[in-house]
Amino acid sequence: TTQSTLHGYWNTTGVTVASGYGLGASQLNYPWDVAIDSNNYIYVADYNNCRIQRWLVGNATGVTVAGNTSFCGSTEAQLSRPTSVVVQSSGVLYISDFGNSRIQRWTNGASSGTTVATNIVSYGVYVDNSGTIYASDWNSHQVLRWPNSGGITNVIIAGGNGQGSASHQLSYPR
Repeated sequence: TTQSTLHGYWNTTGVTVASGYGLGASQLNYPWDVAIDSNNYIYVADYNNCRIQRWLVGNATGVTVAGNTSFCGSTEAQLSRPTSVVVQSSGVLYISDFGNSRIQRWTNGASSGTTVATNIVSYGVYVDNSGTIYASDWNSHQVLRWPNSGGITNVIIAGGNGQGSASHQLSYPR
């Protein structure tokens, strides 16, 4: 084992969770992000398969919990190039749906999601304990915040002053 100054200890011998390139239940096609919940389920934003795949550690096969395998689309039941996934303790997923320029919220076991933010080309999303959503907007060079009240109105919390390297600017935040 090795100690990290930020996260404690981990085993330095890795365990393969997904086995290869493809669209099968045990495969991924350009995995972009990973999240782990309190039950040790691993969630993967499977970019080119347009889905979120979930594994229980030790299982050889994953389950699609959001989107459709290798079928990108723009309906509430579909994803297009997911780049980020966050899982809350309740099992609710928040997904950066890059190809559809939106952030989606999927409740545990749902067959479709709800769009909680639009017109955002995001590579990263985060949700705090109060349900406030934070997301990067790659095209607009900013980071936005949406209150947990469910409104679509956002607040710029970083950047938003064009692309650049000045203290009040960002450049393609992820």
